[in-house]
Amino acid sequence: MKILLTNDDGVESPLLARLAQAVVDAGHEAVVVAPKGQRSGVGHAFTYLEPLHARQTRNAPWICWEVDGTPADCVKFAVTYLLRESAPDLVISGVNDGHNLGVAAVYSGTVAGAREGALFGLPAVAISVPENDPRSADYAIEWTGEQLRSGLFGRVKRGCVWNVNFPAGGMGRPRGVKAARMGLRMYDDGYSPAGVADRFVLSGEKPAGTHAPGTDDYAVEKGWISLCPLQVDQTDDGELERLSAGETPTTEEMRWTS
Repeated sequence: MKILLTNDDGVESPLLARLAQAVVDAGHEAVVVAPKGQRSGVGHAFTYLEPLHARQTRNAPWICWEVDGTPADCVKFAVTYLLRESAPDLVISGVNDGHNLGVAAVYSGTVAGAREGALFGLPAVAISVPENDPRSADYAIEWTGEQLRSGLFGRVKRGCVWNVNFPAGGMGRPRGVKAARMGLRMYDDGYSPAGVADRFVLSGEKPAGTHAPGTDDYAVEKGWISLCPLQVDQTDDGELERLSAGETPTTEEMRWTS
């Protein structure tokens, strides 16, 4: 398989290089297209109001491009320009240094890189580990290599994203893989003054023990690798059915009022 790799930690991320090596060791072709620098938390932003800067690097044993943009830019550029004559068989985004569980998937540049591939109809996987956790990163690289050899990723549905998160390495080897829903526990966000006029710093966390059973947050908290399948179609089918059944607001009800 030809596997397109990206991330949001930047093209120099050691975890990205280790992932590319795992792809090659598993007998596949690795093509790396990643941001020039750190792009965490940019969501699905992309560049279109100004030219995109991209160049091929020469310091890797696989095709490697750095892009002065977002993870979504990287995948869009790869699919529509670099690999337009020979599309990748799979997109893998990561390995990200930091979880992308639950609602974090909405904000995540890592997940957005995979989602961009899914928007083009490609199977895609996003892989994340706890921040600054070398043991968990080792497990993630080892597990990914095993799945590339076993053919598991060949089961990813086109246009779908498997959002995979690993538990803390201090818990020992993961208990296994648990399919899970996307957690909806929001961060306890807050801003505080940064010590400089008109500057504020955002901080927040999802407290342990507050996650609903069956969610990806809960699975990882209990020592499992969570596998949350995400779809790019964000239509609320239940609400669409309700509106289509005659509950659509009337023109009179939807008039602008002053």
